[in-house]
Amino acid sequence: LRKVAKRFEFKARDDDARSPVEAVVAETFPLLRPLLATLTPSAGSHPEAALLAKLVLKIFWSCTQFALPRSALQDPAVVLEWFELIKAVLECDAPAPQDAAAEDDQAEAQPAWKLKKWAAQIATRFLTRYGRPKFAEEACKPFARRFSAEVAPRLLEAMLGLLAASSRGRWVSRRVRQLAFAYVDSAVEVAGLYKLLKPHLEFVLFDCALPTLCATPADLRRFRDDPQEYVRRAHDPMEDFFDPRAAATSLVADLVRCRSKAVLEPLLGRLAGALDAYAAAPTVDAARRKDGALCALGAISDELQ
Repeated sequence: LRKVAKRFEFKARDDDARSPVEAVVAETFPLLRPLLATLTPSAGSHPEAALLAKLVLKIFWSCTQFALPRSALQDPAVVLEWFELIKAVLECDAPAPQDAAAEDDQAEAQPAWKLKKWAAQIATRFLTRYGRPKFAEEACKPFARRFSAEVAPRLLEAMLGLLAASSRGRWVSRRVRQLAFAYVDSAVEVAGLYKLLKPHLEFVLFDCALPTLCATPADLRRFRDDPQEYVRRAHDPMEDFFDPRAAATSLVADLVRCRSKAVLEPLLGRLAGALDAYAAAPTVDAARRKDGALCALGAISDELQ
């Protein structure tokens, strides 16, 4: 099923060549969704369940990410009813290393975190395409209105929950954090979602985004042991697609660009405090916070001119 869906996923909705995807949706979605519901509760403790659930989400992705199935235009519930399960995947438990600050490639590759990655990727793609109905293509506007009103706010709760868990010391994979920041970033420009986000702006900025901009202990070790690799990573454009720091930087910049009245003054105060703290006591921790502050100032420099 995955190979069939992937083979035709980039065909236009009105192209007859896409008919195999429409058949996959019609014949298998009613079977795959209950299967995903059965697998999700045990995905964190049973890798085999997570692998099979991931395959289900990859089939869903290939059937929906380029164009909505024709059946979803007639009945949006064909697709929308999946998102309660996608939210459950984002919120389910997953194994983690003991050191929450570590870059653990083995933990990143755990099936449960790969499953969460696909759920977050689907949520973020749908928000960027259907979060603002007036920008959706005409045939998709009814679907987009339902998605933005009924689904996107609940997914925002799940994404904020992932960022909150990370800020409180729980390990969350880099890719999932990057997608969570990207989702919140897209929500900044959606009026209904920003209304829900606004009471949490201080938490998002100061507990989630700014700490992510700071150099990590792994960065410091890499700078000390392999400075060439440190510089290569810092200037590798491919890193930006997967790096939570790049997504957090974009979020800070877009908050200042779109919602400056709410965020600019407190943000500048916090950044000035980090710079002053390093000037008063240049410790390693203060240097890390200064690094994050300078990164944030660089991201918003155009808005300060």
